[in-house]
Amino acid sequence: MSLKATQKECNICLITNDDVPAKYKKLFDVIKEIPWNDSAEDKDWKVDNRWKLYHASPYDETIVLDTDMLVLQDLENWWAFLKNYDLFFVSNVYTYRG
Repeated sequence: MSLKATQKECNICLITNDDVPAKYKKLFDVIKEIPWNDSAEDKDWKVDNRWKLYHASPYDETIVLDTDMLVLQDLENWWAFLKNYDLFFVSNVYTYRG
């Protein structure tokens, strides 16, 4: 919900095989199922499906974010930075736990 509140101009797609409650559907411009079956069907951690997100995205440019992320500011600077790359992955990621 923080993403929709801070990114007024961005289209947001949720890719999931879970049922999305009606009250949350309005937060997304597109809701799609995970393609090619759920590779992590019996797992809580869906990292096995992450590679599919780039194929499933309905947009020409996509930033993949986890649903538990809290977005507190505009991400427009990231779009400008990422224009220099065809594909970009982060490493050495820190959490609030340090």
